[in-house]
Amino acid sequence: MPTFQSSCAVRHPAGPIPVARRQVVNITTVVSCLLLGGLAWSLRADFVQPQPNSILVRGGFVRADQLVADMSYAEMLQSPEIIRRRVASDSGNPYRWAELGEYMQNNERFVEAQVALDRAAALGPEIPSILMREANFYLLRDKPEKMAALGKRILALTSDFDQILFINYAAAGLSTRQVMQLGVPENARAARSWLVALLPRARPEELMDAWEWLRVRDLADQTTAEQLVSTLWDRHLYQLAAETWTGWLGSARGDYLKPNLLANRRFTSEPAAVPLDWKVGNTDKFVIHNGLSLFFSGNEAGGFVAAAQLVPVRPGRYRFTAELTATDITTDEGPYFRFYDAEKIDRFNMLTPGILGSSPRHAIHYEFVVPAGTRVLGVQLERKASLRFDNKIKGQLLIHEVLLLPDGR
Repeated sequence: MPTFQSSCAVRHPAGPIPVARRQVVNITTVVSCLLLGGLAWSLRADFVQPQPNSILVRGGFVRADQLVADMSYAEMLQSPEIIRRRVASDSGNPYRWAELGEYMQNNERFVEAQVALDRAAALGPEIPSILMREANFYLLRDKPEKMAALGKRILALTSDFDQILFINYAAAGLSTRQVMQLGVPENARAARSWLVALLPRARPEELMDAWEWLRVRDLADQTTAEQLVSTLWDRHLYQLAAETWTGWLGSARGDYLKPNLLANRRFTSEPAAVPLDWKVGNTDKFVIHNGLSLFFSGNEAGGFVAAAQLVPVRPGRYRFTAELTATDITTDEGPYFRFYDAEKIDRFNMLTPGILGSSPRHAIHYEFVVPAGTRVLGVQLERKASLRFDNKIKGQLLIHEVLLLPDGR
């Protein structure tokens, strides 16, 4: 007997779909819908603050950063539930623990704050900003030794927090020696930065202690030495500046201060950036190279200072010597040496005769008495402008060496 099927039956080209396969398709569809829904939620959470007690947040389906999508950092620190969720969802991240530590600190839960900040530092031992948060915690908790120990680690990693740390060391009442022992790594960059930070405010004995600490550990350099010496000089500590400079020069000092008082007296090296070395004028016309050479093309009409140096002195008699060679120096106003009180010029001011014409290498000598009250002697090679119509100087002057001796020796 023939059978009939409803005309409404759906037929698959290969025959009817097996029941098991239809179930798989249905499950896949449901899972896909759930995944798409989760993606849509996640995208929404990037822009709209999720509720901390929502199912997805409690279930850990929201990233830590999405918990604060539209919150400021200050607002987040007022929401303990969000902070805890962020730690739970990202427990290996030191920043999450640091946030928790700051929250606990702000709410005077200091034991819990220390635990959280210690955990942050353990997870991020080489992240300066993480270590800095714990250092600030110990500063506020009046634990300067722990703060300095963290500061030492930070200074070894970066220069970003140098000035903040140095201010914190002072605020914590740490002495220079305590900072050397606890808060500065034996790292050239950090040690030099610390010494430079001390220059405007530290007492002379503290500066010298810090300088010796650098020197012993071979952390000092020429630039730092120049900055220290210039600072001492600006504070009118003239003798100490000279002694510090000669100590830095070592064997390169030659006979400087033994007993000659002029540094770089043979002009064999480029002048250092300190008042105790030569300051040379126009480098196109005045050249230091195994002597000081002055070249005049015949176009220079005015006065000039070719080279100048400041010398710490005591009242008494002095003898100055210069060895020089002159070649065809014209006009009535030739170069000459000036000796003067650098603090009060009307106390002492002496000029030597101008150097004119031609002469082979020879020595010139001048003796003078530095009066009472003079502490710094200026020594200059200069020229004043000529008033004649043919006032443009021409020729060449070579200063081979100079010498300044106390007591007429």
